[in-house]
Amino acid sequence: LVDEAYVDFSGRGAEREVLARSSADLLLLRTFSKAFSAAGVRLGYLLGAPDLVGRVSRLVPPYHPDVFAAVAGVVLLRRRDVFEERLAAVIAERTRLSAELAGLPGLEVFPSQANFLLVGLDVSSETGGSDLVQTLSERGILVRRIAGHAHLMRISVGTHEEDDRLIEALREQLVSS
Repeated sequence: LVDEAYVDFSGRGAEREVLARSSADLLLLRTFSKAFSAAGVRLGYLLGAPDLVGRVSRLVPPYHPDVFAAVAGVVLLRRRDVFEERLAAVIAERTRLSAELAGLPGLEVFPSQANFLLVGLDVSSETGGSDLVQTLSERGILVRRIAGHAHLMRISVGTHEEDDRLIEALREQLVSS
């Protein structure tokens, strides 16, 4: 079972391989939550050999998914043009945000193939010791610390305007310190 929740952001899924090998014992797990921006729908799907998918589907409770989620999934798939446009915008914004953050002192931006960035804080510097997450939160900008790794932040790619607010807040905090 391969979790491909973020595959649309990289374009490097194993779908062709699975579909080409109809007897494969490989399943791909996909979701509408990430690239389709439909986390509230709580809908996903499996790709794999029909026999294997059939066996797994016997484990799914009756009336799952609910009617709303099923209809939402159909609508999302029919409006693939909107999905592709939104996906391209997120990828472009991820590239821009990554470059902007990489130019700030005390930050290390790791390569990403998702809709978020992993950013390391220079813990040896003065700014690395300050609580950037708290400072950002006070300005209405939410980023997430990585549990057990106080020097890492997970920053979701937002809109151009949201990301500009984040960059400006970080610039003020990191450059002025």
